[in-house]
Amino acid sequence: NFHVFSDETRPLLQGARLTSYELEKAMEEYLHMAEHTGRYWERYVDSIGTALYEIGNMYMNGLGVGIDLKKAHHYFKLAVKKGNLDAENALNNKKFRDFKI
Repeated sequence: NFHVFSDETRPLLQGARLTSYELEKAMEEYLHMAEHTGRYWERYVDSIGTALYEIGNMYMNGLGVGIDLKKAHHYFKLAVKKGNLDAENALNNKKFRDFKI
C-alpha cells in the first residue's frame, strides 16, 4: 500500500527523482485530499491548500503529467483560496503574470 501525505512529499517533488508510478500515486492522493470540503475538513485547510499547490506544481513542471499551464493556474488559484502562500508566489511567476484563461 502506497500513501502520500502532502506535508511529507514536498521535499520529494522538489528535487528527488520519483518514478512515474510514484508521481501517479502522488497525484491521486493530492486529488483525493483536494476533493475534501465541508465543515469537518476545515481543520485540514493547510494540507488541502498544500495538495492543491502540489497539483499545480506538477502540472506546471510536467511531473508525472504533461505540462499544462491552464490547469496549473487553476490549481494554484484554488490553493491561494486555502491560504497557500507558495501558490500565491507561483502565480506571481513570469509564466503566469500575463496569463489569460
